[in-house]
Amino acid sequence: MKAAIITAVLIVLSQPARAQSLFGLGEPEPPVQCGTTAEEKQWRAIVIRQLRERVPRLALGSGTVSIRFDVDYAGRVSKLDFAKYENNAQALVAAGVIGALKLPPPPDSVERRCRSFEQTFRFHGGGEARSGCAGERNNPGGRTNTCR
Repeated sequence: MKAAIITAVLIVLSQPARAQSLFGLGEPEPPVQCGTTAEEKQWRAIVIRQLRERVPRLALGSGTVSIRFDVDYAGRVSKLDFAKYENNAQALVAAGVIGALKLPPPPDSVERRCRSFEQTFRFHGGGEARSGCAGERNNPGGRTNTCR
């Protein structure tokens, strides 16, 4: 009986399509092109503008905070995650900036992966943080887009 079960499993696993579906293996997801429509570009520009307008101006010492976040279909920030931080106070201020964004809902054409951002705040001892531009976290080609 054991030999029959092992033989059946080996036969099933020897067929690539079935092995892939059994274990979740398979072709990687095709890359998504973000910001291809004028509507998408306009929405992303709003996200970037709001981030730039909300740069904190507090003397919290020098340091860097990088935050990854998603925007849901209602325009609310969801799934906030710290990629890097050196100081708890700076991290809390940066999270507050991201959490306070009042964004319009993204256009229906914006895929889920194109609603993911990473924002870096660089704090300087003089009391002003500088904001790195928001880029796509899952950008095709593995690059983070920057805006100037």
